[in-house]
Amino acid sequence: MAHRKLQLTHQTLYLCSKINITMTGEELKNLRKKYGYTQKSLAEELEMERVRITEWETESKAMGHITSKMFKFFFELKQIREFEKK
Repeated sequence: MAHRKLQLTHQTLYLCSKINITMTGEELKNLRKKYGYTQKSLAEELEMERVRITEWETESKAMGHITSKMFKFFFELKQIREFEKK
């Protein structure tokens, strides 16, 4: 299966808005490692700067509500894709 980037479409943002749980920096770090991402590779996958991942993981900068939901959605999709491979 070809590697596909998560596209932040209107549908994706809508689904993110339905996720009610926010994410802490520690949770982001744990999920990133669980799915084999470095800060750099996750930033590239989501087309953002690596420094943002660092700031959110260390909580030196607060993660916005929408950003938090986007990460939850992103990792939930990763979990679904892993399940489908089995």
